[in-house]
Amino acid sequence: MKRAHTRVSLLPVFAVLVVALAVLLAPWKFWPSLVSSLVPGKTKQSALSESARVWVNSRSGFYYCSDSTLFGKITPGSYMTQGEALQKGYSPAAEKPCQDDRKLKENKGR
Repeated sequence: MKRAHTRVSLLPVFAVLVVALAVLLAPWKFWPSLVSSLVPGKTKQSALSESARVWVNSRSGFYYCSDSTLFGKITPGSYMTQGEALQKGYSPAAEKPCQDDRKLKENKGR
């Protein structure tokens, strides 16, 4: 008796693996935006601080807040808003965004 050879197609197995991988990795890609949308007040704070005036050091790629001792002192550099600095790819030197200049003045007056 001869056995009939059946070919097993790997296409369905491959398709299942691709879908499973996409389902498992999708949350990691969207996790930061999901967290920021769930944290109350974060978007309001970043919108206020986009107008903060910063000093950008074009050589290092960092920007300095107006309350920093290096604000306006490191060359080569220029003034711009925090929003512009972030759009151009600069990072905060203090590893945290600057507060709005108006908030800083209010806090110093207290």
